[in-house]
Amino acid sequence: MSFQAFRPRWIAAKRPDDYDRAVALLVDLRDLADQAGRGKEAAKRIHDLRKRHVNKSSLIRRLNEQKRGS
Repeated sequence: MSFQAFRPRWIAAKRPDDYDRAVALLVDLRDLADQAGRGKEAAKRIHDLRKRHVNKSSLIRRLNEQKRGS
């Protein structure tokens, strides 16, 4: 799967367990992008996703926790 194929259906559901799945997948995609030398593209896509979903505090908190842990 790539960032282009990522469809945020788990984000749209607005359920905490789905947010966990979405963030885990994004972390995996980010790591793969880093390995492929496309880390900047991954960071931009995650940044754009954050902007689109800024009002979903639970999702943003999970993304922030992963960012600190990486």
